[in-house]
Amino acid sequence: MMKKLITALVFFIGLHAQAGLISVELDNSNVNVGNVVGVTIVGSDFDAFDALNVDVEFDTSLFSLDELSLGGDLYDTSNFSSFLSSQSFGAAFSFLDFAPFVGGDFIIATFNITALELGTSKFTLANIVASDFFSGAIDASASTEVVNGTISTPVPAPQTLALFALTLVGLFGFRQKLKS
Repeated sequence: MMKKLITALVFFIGLHAQAGLISVELDNSNVNVGNVVGVTIVGSDFDAFDALNVDVEFDTSLFSLDELSLGGDLYDTSNFSSFLSSQSFGAAFSFLDFAPFVGGDFIIATFNITALELGTSKFTLANIVASDFFSGAIDASASTEVVNGTISTPVPAPQTLALFALTLVGLFGFRQKLKS
């Protein structure tokens, strides 16, 4: 009888557990040098938790992190419990609070990065740790979707066409002057 009760309890708890999924999104994936890109880390299907750590890896020679631009649902809950720091691999986000965050679907963090040089960088998530003080570790994984950010040189097409047209008009005028 006791084995059946324990088995039923484990089965019930196992069915109740959710595996949180974390993904990263860029508001613009093709930018010019000097442009600011908004980065959003999204969490979905989470149980309640009171601690969360996520690393966002990207090429720090191409993008510079603005640590003061931190926002998101966890920051809005308690801005003294959320931290964003620049690292050699990109950015590290941490959340720690004594009151558990409800979970579900939410925006873990938003922050800005600035494009520094030409190139392409992958944005990936690593070292994800989520936990609740009373129930322990929470299953959380990163989305396998690869997000790329490309920094390119702007092509000033309208200005180039105007300059070309002006050159043609000048050549045509010069030719007309030579004929007369």
